[in-house]
Amino acid sequence: MRKLIQFGLTVVAVMGIGLMPLLGGSAAVGSIAGSRNATLSGEALVPNTTVFSGDKLQVSDGVAVVALEEGNRMVFGRETEASFLREAKDVTVLLSRGNVSMYHPGASVGVEVKAGGVTVRPVAGYVT
Repeated sequence: MRKLIQFGLTVVAVMGIGLMPLLGGSAAVGSIAGSRNATLSGEALVPNTTVFSGDKLQVSDGVAVVALEEGNRMVFGRETEASFLREAKDVTVLLSRGNVSMYHPGASVGVEVKAGGVTVRPVAGYVT
């Protein structure tokens, strides 16, 4: 019985350590809502994969949908490369090539896409 209790406490401790970055203001950007023929930092995507600041998304002949906080969503099309940057509450997508569509529900976190010298940012208070 004692070994079982030690094992249980060890599992809880390991899970707690693994969740600490998520609870302590980590650089999590969002999660993968769906994808086809896409990778994140070289790994095949599966739904609910967490996207972190610094991750690089590559879509070949497919699509990837990233769900951000407060209802924001981004859809990345075929032949797209992008990376993510989290700064305080804002999320910046650095688009290297390809295309992205975004849905911004209005009053929520700041989201922007930078491609070359152009920055696209929805205005707060408006559904975009």
